[in-house]
Parts: sequence; structure tokens; C-alpha cells
Amino acid sequence: MINPIQSFSQIHIIPHSLVVLDIDETVLTYANLSKKWWKDEINLRYLETGCYHAAEKKALVYWKQLILSAVPIALDTQNCRQFIENAVAQGCHFIFLTARHPDLLEITRTHLNQIGIYNRERIYFDENKGAKLVEIFEMHKECKNVIVVDDLMRNLNSIHECTKNWSEIGIHLYHIIHPQLTE
Repeated sequence: MINPIQSFSQIHIIPHSLVVLDIDETVLTYANLSKKWWKDEINLRYLETGCYHAAEKKALVYWKQLILSAVPIALDTQNCRQFIENAVAQGCHFIFLTARHPDLLEITRTHLNQIGIYNRERIYFDENKGAKLVEIFEMHKECKNVIVVDDLMRNLNSIHECTKNWSEIGIHLYHIIHPQLTE
């Protein structure tokens, strides 16, 4: 089951879990680079190319250029930091799983630091979050629960689909919808 939430304070932390957070539109965002911007940019590029896949690739190249100089804006700042601190204090393994390209590692770390999320152990990059989580979990088999927070249903559905046969592992999926991003 996927649980809709509006704040990190709504997540129940289970000690010694693997905690997986998305980055964009989950813990941070950028002014003028919203989901609406993304849709508009793809539509514009589609008009140029006539191909959705090519349009998405061109929009991604442009987005990557823009975030190199963009200033990150923290989302649900206090509750996010408190959630991370509480999860770590309860012995959880903590990672980020993002659809960003791996060549954005340094700017991703910089932006996380700028919003007050410091020295997190791992950032994993993959558009297929379900398959990547299965791979990641091989390194965290001691965890009996996985807590995932993401803003996109397609990512949560991918994770659900790839983990639906994990009968021994509790999978806790949270679809975060920040009120300030829906306005």
C-alpha cells in the first residue's frame, strides 16, 4: 500500500530499517524548475523534435545545465531534518535514491549540504528505482523493513512491483505531496 503524506512528520520510523529518500520535489526543489516547468519544457522540445523520447532527453540536458547554478529550496525543512535524525538515532540505514544522472553527484551533495542535510552515506542514481532498490537491498539484508519516500507515483509503483514478493520484508511506501508545490 502506498501512503499519501504531506510531511515527513507523518512517517512512522521502524528501528533498523533501510530508509530510502528521493531528492527532487521530495527533500528539495528549485525556483522556476517545477513539475509544470518540466512538462512545459518537454512539450516545447516535442514541438521541435516530434518525438517524446528525444524531447525528454533534450529537456533533461537543459535541466542539468540549469541546476548547476540553481539555489536549492528545502522542503518541509524542520520535519525532514528531524525525520533523518530520528531514523539514524534508531539505527536505520539511510540512503538517497534519485533519478538524476550520476554525473550530478557533486552538485547533488552540494545542494543537500546547502539545505542542511550533511554527510549522508550514499546517493544512488537510477531511473528504474524498483530495480535499483532490489540491488541496493542486497547490501542491507539485515534490515527487515524498507521505508521509501518519493513524490512520484511511478517510482513508488516501480518499487512496489519489484518488491511485491518480499514476504519477509516490510515495505512501507510514502507518496509525499508538499502543499507548497501543489499551489
